[in-house]
Amino acid sequence: MNAIIILIPATVGIGIGYGVYARWIDRRVIKPDPHKVTPAEMYKDDVDFIPTHRTILFGYQFQSIAALGSITGSIAVALRWGWLPVLLWIVLGTFFIGWVQDYATSVMTMREGGKSLGGLGHTLISSRTKTILLVFIYCCLWLGMGAFGNTTEALC
Repeated sequence: MNAIIILIPATVGIGIGYGVYARWIDRRVIKPDPHKVTPAEMYKDDVDFIPTHRTILFGYQFQSIAALGSITGSIAVALRWGWLPVLLWIVLGTFFIGWVQDYATSVMTMREGGKSLGGLGHTLISSRTKTILLVFIYCCLWLGMGAFGNTTEALC
């Protein structure tokens, strides 16, 4: 099968998802304030906090969606059930799950002064939550590295 037959509908699907669903979530649920000063402007130090054009930020956000879950998950699904579930996983999961979670987390950190996820847990819930979240993130990173290593080894 020609790859362009798959690529064009997938691209259109992601484009519609971003254009319709993402815009709806942005305006109805998240409701950003374009006039609010961001942590990058408040704490500008040219190391951790650097003001960036929104197209660059969109690229970073889009890149973060193409992470462990969509790569290793789609490989595992493809090995088990074929390419159609993988295509649906990537196209629908990108904006129904990945985009919403990544964007909402980014907006939350921005609204809380650029704090990390652990810092958000501490501020919004408790100090114990910060520790639990940071340990969880650390373990997820190790599991992710193991999954990539295992997937790569299985392909060789």
